[in-house]
Order: sequence, then structure tokens, then C-alpha cells
Amino acid sequence: MLSKYKKIIITTTLLTISNYCFASIDDCYNAGKDKSKIEEYCTPYLKDKKYPEATAILAAIQKDNKITLDYDLWVINYYDKNGLRQGRNGIKGYANLVATAGNIYYFGQAGKADKTKGLEYITKAADLGNDFAQKQLGGFYGSDGDAPSENVATAYKWFKLADINRDEETGKNSYIYTLHDFLKDKPYCIGMGEQLVAQAYLDGTAGLSKDKSKAKKYLSQAIAIYKDNEPTKASYKYCAKQKGLDLASAEKLLGSL
Repeated sequence: MLSKYKKIIITTTLLTISNYCFASIDDCYNAGKDKSKIEEYCTPYLKDKKYPEATAILAAIQKDNKITLDYDLWVINYYDKNGLRQGRNGIKGYANLVATAGNIYYFGQAGKADKTKGLEYITKAADLGNDFAQKQLGGFYGSDGDAPSENVATAYKWFKLADINRDEETGKNSYIYTLHDFLKDKPYCIGMGEQLVAQAYLDGTAGLSKDKSKAKKYLSQAIAIYKDNEPTKASYKYCAKQKGLDLASAEKLLGSL
């Protein structure tokens, strides 16, 4: 005959198993910010290919960055192989996972830093329209660091795209506004940056919809800056000379639109 103590243990164990077995995927998705419920309802679906979003949700509540990275990479690799679903968080959610993985690599949050791999993931997230990753790239390219090398034109592009995606193109909350004094000393680089933003509108990349009228606006701004500021050796110190980013190319492109 089982003792009262053993009966309690068995009953508790069965209840726990029951909770895990009968938790639906909707329970997982609707757990909100309650970490205990997320863990209870989503764990049965960990790395389940039918419900990859459950692993993404679990990744967000982990205290151990190694586990977060493991879960994030599993979801990222799943979507890369099988295509991105349009349900739930879609591209935005996927980009968040990529940005998180990039930061863990870049800053060594799960061991030794790997700036090259981190930059690769952060750039991928920025290309998908993640404004936080775009802001980070603006900072990376705007400073004289080791990964990546300084390029004010590219920094301007990413800061501007982050502003656009946050609906903060003007005002004190604008990333560009906070760097105004720094950027105004390198005007030719800013012209190149304006042209890069125009190209993003033409291609419909980095979170932007294709928009010829806005592309024309940024091309016109780039042309005006180019005309007022001849490139110098000092200019190219801060933004490497790049084929297709110059007055002639900008005018030719604008004329074709």
C-alpha cells in the first residue's frame, strides 16, 4: 500500500504531466508576458517544426544567453530552409530574432565575441527593416572601430533608415538630429548617404516600400549636396569612394525615373 507521502508525489507528478500534455499551442501564443505560463505552455512545443514560433517565444524569456542563441538559431535556420511564414509576427518577428543573435555574437554575450558573424546577423536584420539594428549599424559605421571600418555615408544611410522606419525623420528624437554637428563637417559623405537612401526606396529594401517619388526626393538632395561640395581626399577618408555614388551617377539615375 502506498504511503500518503508517495501518493502526493505521484499525484503532483501526474498533474504536471497533464498540464504539459494538454497545453494547446494557443495557450503558448496567448501566455502574454507571464514567464511561468510561457515556460509551462510553450515547452511542449520546443523545436517543434510545426510550431516554430513557440521556440522563438521561449528564446525571449531565457536568462542564459547561450540557450537564447541556441533557440534563436534553430528558428532562424528553420525559416531560412522552409520559408518565412506570414502569420503571427512575420518578417518583423524574424528580424528581431536575427538582431538578437547578432548582438549575442557581436558583444560576446554567450562566450567569445565574434564581431564578423555578429555584424553579418545585425546587417541582415537591418536589411529586413529592424530599426534597432539599423540604428546600431549607424553607430558602428559612424565610429572608428574595428568592425566595421568607419564610413560616414553608410552610417548616415542606416541612421536615416532607422528614423524613417520609426517615423522620426525630424525632431529631437531623430538619430540624424543627434549627430547633426558631427555630420555637417562631412557634407560630401552625406550626399552619398542620401543617394543610398534613394536606392533603398527604389529597391524597396530595409523596411521601405518601393516609392519613386521619395527616391527622387533623396536623389535631388544628394545632387544638391554634391554640387555644393567637391569631393576631396579628406572626404574619402570618412567615406570610401564607391562606384555609382557621385554627382554624375545621381543625375543619370534621377533622369531615368
